[in-house]
Amino acid sequence: MAKGARLLLALAALALAAASAGPTATLRLKAVDRSWFRPSANSFQRFEDDHCRSGKSLNGLMFGTALGRDVQPAQVPAGRRMYLRSVGDIVHWDRGGQTTEPCVDLVSFTPEDGHAYEVALGVADRQCRASVVDTATGAPPPDFRTEPMRWTCLPG
Repeated sequence: MAKGARLLLALAALALAAASAGPTATLRLKAVDRSWFRPSANSFQRFEDDHCRSGKSLNGLMFGTALGRDVQPAQVPAGRRMYLRSVGDIVHWDRGGQTTEPCVDLVSFTPEDGHAYEVALGVADRQCRASVVDTATGAPPPDFRTEPMRWTCLPG
């Protein structure tokens, strides 16, 4: 088989693989604000329901973000509600020193095909909060919501 024919077959195989993957959106971790309270590390895991069944890691989204590392974006299916569990440690500094407490939040939204989203774990009103922002609009997805934490979603 000629080199040109092999190249065409390889390109056709790549196009078929991309088409069979279906519509996707991109998720990436947002840099963490270094304020009075901050996550020392956080990770996100994708689930198909609010009971945290059928979990999938989000590629590079499982790295700690307080270390300032760049992580690779993750491709996720678009057009279906997705549940994201965030897990981290919140570090508090005060006159007595430093304390750490676990932090878990569960949010959901429906990614749109071709959109890119930033996800972050932070602290608001002394409570752990995950956020998702559409990078094109600077706003959360229209159907974004914080879900009640079920015992089946607690790590470990």
